[in-house]
Amino acid sequence: MVVIKYYNFNLKNKIETIKTHTVDEKIQVDEIKVFENNLYGIKRKWKILSSHNSVDFIKRILCPSDNVMLTYYHDEKGEMSKYLVYIDFGKYNVSSGNIEFQDQELDLLVYNNLKYKILDMDELLNAFDCEKITFSDMQKILITLEQFINNFNYLGIIDAINLKFGPNAINWLLKNKTSIV
Repeated sequence: MVVIKYYNFNLKNKIETIKTHTVDEKIQVDEIKVFENNLYGIKRKWKILSSHNSVDFIKRILCPSDNVMLTYYHDEKGEMSKYLVYIDFGKYNVSSGNIEFQDQELDLLVYNNLKYKILDMDELLNAFDCEKITFSDMQKILITLEQFINNFNYLGIIDAINLKFGPNAINWLLKNKTSIV
């Protein structure tokens, strides 16, 4: 079964809504930042929906121009403590004070040791086969993924994400990160 996640960020009321086939949650946002290049920073406490009970809070960078969402999980001891940044590929709909993100299944996980892993390629292809994702959207996702991988390999991960999103946004995102090996 193909499950598309929808995120809605109500900037005026500081609420993040997450919708799937089993989840419909509204979560209070603690901090909203606006960075150069139309990037938005969102910080909120962790809401336990199914797992990852050791996460304290998350920070997100919303990047409508590149159709990606970066997430940092502040986790001192759990599985996500190994993650530097989690990149979701999707598509945005931006209106006055409201940002919607439709997760298009493909993810790129960057670990603290600066290795990375492509996740859920099979889910992306399955979503395309079930007509939940258009051919055009899939092309955009794969081109963006290719750009990330090429830049990671050419510049290194930290320099690549700083160049792509700007050091102000990335410094804010990773401010509470205690270790990068």
